[in-house]
Amino acid sequence: MSTHHFLCAHHRNHFKQNPKDALKSCINTSVTWRDLVDSGQWKKSLPYIGCAYETACLLFSSPSVAKSTASEWLLHSLSGLTETLTKMGKSYQCRSFFEDTLQLIDENNTIEVHQKAFLFSAVLKMSKETKTISGCDNRAPKTFDLIQHNQQKVVIH
Repeated sequence: MSTHHFLCAHHRNHFKQNPKDALKSCINTSVTWRDLVDSGQWKKSLPYIGCAYETACLLFSSPSVAKSTASEWLLHSLSGLTETLTKMGKSYQCRSFFEDTLQLIDENNTIEVHQKAFLFSAVLKMSKETKTISGCDNRAPKTFDLIQHNQQKVVIH
């Protein structure tokens, strides 16, 4: 997974060791992002939602954070980040975030198969909505198909 470097090394290490602080940071940076977006300041909002996304990735990888909470923040921040990049005319940059998120989900062995299927589906839907999926389509559905074959029934809401 490539690193996008929205967080400095100090905060990245701190959040890895302190998931409660990481969750607080996700909340705070997302609120600031929303306030800036609501006032039309897309460029100024990018570092905030970028930090929320990177922090959410750390939460998702943490064994001490509920996967439902971490998944919610991962999807929320990815959606906000790609929306911001698209509004700034940089939708071409979304692809790497979608690919990194799919890889993060794929490599996580602590979530249930049906949760992985739901997350893959959500990320793929977002990527299709921003029309940046062309490279992701070749990798993610194969993993998704494997998940479906391992389950008798996969319910995606």
